[in-house]
Amino acid sequence: MNLIIIYGLFLGACVSLLLLLQLILFLKKHTTPLFHRMIVLSLKHVIYPHLFHRSWIFAPPTPFNLSLQLVYYAVSLVCNLIGVHSVDEFGIRAGNLAIVNLIPLLSASRLDLVAKLLGLSLHSYLRMHGTVGLTTCIQGLIHVIIYVWRNRFDISDSVQLYGLLSIGSFAILIFLTGIRRWFYETFLKAHSGFAILAAIMLWRHMGMKKVLARLHLLIGLGIFLGTSALHTMMLLARNVTSRQFGSKARIFRGGDIIRVELSVARPFKVQAGQSIYVWIPRVSFWSHFQTHPFVVVWDKQDDNGKAPNISLLIKERGGFTSKLSRHNQKATFMAWIDGPYGIPLSLGKYTHALMVATGIGIVSLIPCIREFVEAQKQQPILGRTILVAWEPDGESDLDWVKDWMDQLLQEDKGNYILRFGLYRHPRGSAPETDGQHDRIWNLPVGMDPKDLGVSAKNTIRDGMREVVRKEMKSDVTLIDLPFQPWENPRAPKEAV
Repeated sequence: MNLIIIYGLFLGACVSLLLLLQLILFLKKHTTPLFHRMIVLSLKHVIYPHLFHRSWIFAPPTPFNLSLQLVYYAVSLVCNLIGVHSVDEFGIRAGNLAIVNLIPLLSASRLDLVAKLLGLSLHSYLRMHGTVGLTTCIQGLIHVIIYVWRNRFDISDSVQLYGLLSIGSFAILIFLTGIRRWFYETFLKAHSGFAILAAIMLWRHMGMKKVLARLHLLIGLGIFLGTSALHTMMLLARNVTSRQFGSKARIFRGGDIIRVELSVARPFKVQAGQSIYVWIPRVSFWSHFQTHPFVVVWDKQDDNGKAPNISLLIKERGGFTSKLSRHNQKATFMAWIDGPYGIPLSLGKYTHALMVATGIGIVSLIPCIREFVEAQKQQPILGRTILVAWEPDGESDLDWVKDWMDQLLQEDKGNYILRFGLYRHPRGSAPETDGQHDRIWNLPVGMDPKDLGVSAKNTIRDGMREVVRKEMKSDVTLIDLPFQPWENPRAPKEAV
């Protein structure tokens, strides 16, 4: 059987399972009671549960995620075995499949763009990218081991040397993935650099005789160049107009929180669940080579529903955010915006919503709350409610968000569907209420996941997921927003 056909079959199987998940989530609102019950059971036992506890290295998979990966690994193994009659053929087949797997790996320099084009969340696409990347490294390693075992290795042979450098580059990529949390910006640049080096060394390793293998690599590079050209055009369209080159940024600081006000060159529609990348070269020398993802917390819309002015809220941690906090708020900086990226959340269809956040995670929820309140104003639904449970890290968090909270409550005036529960460290012995119709509750306790995430610490999110899974008797949509607050003090805030 043709190798490309086999590869297409297993890619199709993975994509089909992804589409099946989307179909399940769509059909759960349009099904008979029996099928609806089956969907609830699949959410409860397949989609939502984690198989083991979270570690500092990686997030635990769900049964559905693991099933996708096992299908991919199984079909990949079959591809390695079909039509193979010797160990040498097995090694050659592994090398060929490693090259074919490079096609999706070389899809783009900005993975958010590929995820957007495929209609996937960045988290889902990164999991797929990592799975394919690990498989490629394993297949390449098998190819090298079998070749060295069956033949005499001679480093003076340029073909063997380039092959060794290629597999060495892939090994470094795997190692860098394990330390990306502490050196995120360095990891991004090094990851791209070693990926390019691996592709160049692989091209030299294959030589002129392996036309089909070179064609596979050219297809991957062609996709990379195409998406890079598309990305460049999107950047220019977003940041260059006849009246303005780039956006204008002003920086305000209070405590360990930084607010960035951006006057954008070309207004765009801000939607809940999306984020943008910001490039501000004047912040420091290294910021010339860095872009950082942030959530748009607030925007001022024009008559077309687009935002000429947007606000970002950033917690100072280190690196770029530390440099950003040192600048005078009177200065105006040139900035470029890339995005928005991410799957927009359609919240108007929900009747009840519980939103959970800790610390700076509230920045992801404010656009969601605003969209929910707007949906109620445009299409009122009797009994619609939204509860926001937030555990701020300190008073500075409240100081920056207070005006936006007041404005949300003002927009909700007359409907009174919005309630805030502020979980603050003990200040008294009993809960306090505030706001018209007691819509703000100050609770003198820390948040307990068994009492209630969406954009919260891992302990809260995992606890929330488990409580929902155990107690759900009807369908519940559990959404982890793209931005989640970091718990490791050394990890950069800007790394989403």
